[in-house]
Amino acid sequence: EDVGIVFVPVGDGTLDQKSAHELVTTIEPKAVIPYAVGDEKSLQAFLKAEGETGMKPTDKFTVRPKELAVMDGDVVLLA
Repeated sequence: EDVGIVFVPVGDGTLDQKSAHELVTTIEPKAVIPYAVGDEKSLQAFLKAEGETGMKPTDKFTVRPKELAVMDGDVVLLA
C-alpha cells in the first residue's frame, strides 16, 4: 500500500541521517516531512542525503489527495 506523508525525526536520541534516509527509501512515502530533534546538524545532513540542499522552510503545507497522488518522495521542510 502507498504511504502518503511521513514525519521523520532526525537527531538526538531518534534517527541519525543515515537511518532516516534508509527509512524513507524503504517505505517510499509520497511526501517526507523531516524535523530536527536537538540541533539542526543531523537534519541538514539528512537533507543533503536526500539531495535537498539549500531548501527553504515553509510556514504551511497543504496538500489535496490529487496532489499527493503525484508526489514521489517529495521533501517538505516546515519552519
